[in-house]
Amino acid sequence: MESDIRDLVLQPYIIEILKELQSPKRFKDLEGKITTGQTLSVKLAHLKKAKLIEIVPIMVNNRYANGYKISKRGIKLMKALEKI
Repeated sequence: MESDIRDLVLQPYIIEILKELQSPKRFKDLEGKITTGQTLSVKLAHLKKAKLIEIVPIMVNNRYANGYKISKRGIKLMKALEKI
């Protein structure tokens, strides 16, 4: 599992996505800011599978929408990476 996380972190855009998700964001908010839609979708799926991010409700125009936020596990990973 740890080698899977290491391999994931070495992929392009992963660290940038985790940094962006320090606060909840919708897919639409991330798209184009970091990478294209299809690539972003794949990266988010990998991060979610590794439990580094989670889906959270976000209020948009008085309605809830699904958003993404870094998980506790993702925060621990980012703190460990800062020490390197």
